[in-house]
Amino acid sequence: MPEIVAIDWEAKSARFVCAKIVRDKLESWRTFQADLPEEIASAADAAATGKWLRDTFRQHGADPQQAIVVLPRESVVMRRLDLPDVPDHELPAMARLQAATRASTPVDQLALDYLPLPRHEHRPGQSVLVFSCEASRLKRLRESFKAAEVDLLGCTTSATTVGEVVARADASVRANLHIPTLVVYQRGSRVELSIYFDQGHLIFSHGLRLPSGDAANHVQPLKSELSRSIVALGQVHEHVVIERAIVVQEDERDSQIVQMLEESFPGRVECIDPDQAARAAGRTAETSGALSAAALGAILAETSPTLPRIDFLRARKPQPPRDERKLRLGAAAAAALLVFAVGGWFYYSALVERDQQITELQQRESDLNKLLERNDAALRTAEAIGNWENGDVPPVETLAGLQALLTGTDRLYFQSLKFSPGARDAAAQIRGSGFARTRRDFEELEQRLADQGYRVRSHTPATSNRDPDYPVLFELDIDVLRPKSGDAPEANAT
Repeated sequence: MPEIVAIDWEAKSARFVCAKIVRDKLESWRTFQADLPEEIASAADAAATGKWLRDTFRQHGADPQQAIVVLPRESVVMRRLDLPDVPDHELPAMARLQAATRASTPVDQLALDYLPLPRHEHRPGQSVLVFSCEASRLKRLRESFKAAEVDLLGCTTSATTVGEVVARADASVRANLHIPTLVVYQRGSRVELSIYFDQGHLIFSHGLRLPSGDAANHVQPLKSELSRSIVALGQVHEHVVIERAIVVQEDERDSQIVQMLEESFPGRVECIDPDQAARAAGRTAETSGALSAAALGAILAETSPTLPRIDFLRARKPQPPRDERKLRLGAAAAAALLVFAVGGWFYYSALVERDQQITELQQRESDLNKLLERNDAALRTAEAIGNWENGDVPPVETLAGLQALLTGTDRLYFQSLKFSPGARDAAAQIRGSGFARTRRDFEELEQRLADQGYRVRSHTPATSNRDPDYPVLFELDIDVLRPKSGDAPEANAT
């Protein structure tokens, strides 16, 4: 029975939850904690970190074969992105492409995963929550656990694992995550705010540190972030308010936080203990240190996840597109078999019936020809779809080429991009809008696109008050031209 460990890895300490999982059920679990020596706090020395992990496991009688690292919310970056409508198998690439336009760090230096949000009829496109952390940090963690002779199974964030604990703690809590629910997770000065709504999906999450001192100064940062969270919820879901607040506190209880929440949500605040979730699974724990709800949630998610989760090591990847060739081959084989059967039937009927059934055979032949024509139309439609998906101007690669011509978000950025098929000499159309620092920044972008062979339809930029740092609102309207016969296909290759 293999043992798995989840580690809530903070700057100066780590909390461990070791468990045995049998047939997707929690068989047994226990907790312990350890302080991180200063020289390995950042896991920069893989050998030293691996030795410290082995010694810590041995000290507490643990022998895990797999591990999951849980990063605090403040250690990861979360952004909500509104993407155009694309097939599901292109969504991971599109999310990564859009994240590259918004991130200050090059995307190849980041580890990314995302949560797809439910689609709504009144909002076009697809919205996602993109989480990112430094790829170099994951590399150091892999090397450290390899030195500890433990397989690093995943790396997630407490922004999603605490929600798993809340959903497991009580049946009524799990049943009501479809209503706007605020989850406040606290350990000492570390506080994380998360809002769940829309079938239990994470809508917003933020982490902060509370100062010590009197009650007013202690909870003031939390009040400010709570207001920010409510505003963020209203921007995404108009006329929706938080109907329930759940507090998950570890170690010593902070009554000042509970009191502040009661003032904001009278009669709608509920406090739960992290180990309620494990007790609900029918198992008690052996503890030699304070329990981490974040680490416990990562363990519970390995049994049968209740909520969508983030994992930087097992990130969502593109699904293989539907192979239209098999559909076309199947239809062609069926048509060939049908023609062969009809021919044989014609031959046999001609021998037996001759002139008496000529009229009847002609009528049946006409009906079969109509059937073949209908199948032929379906084949042409499938072929057209295949040509669009596998053509010389695939959407993701074309948008990636456009991205290479951009100057970076320090001069302008896009708020939307739409890719659609073109007509006549245009293989595709790309339209979008965004904000620039100056009108000249956008005009230079249009000139670069024109120099690279794109057909640019200019629109006069407008002045916007939405973003003071980027006051110029522009619209991009370009065509990706088809290569002319005999010309080298370099016009739109960038």
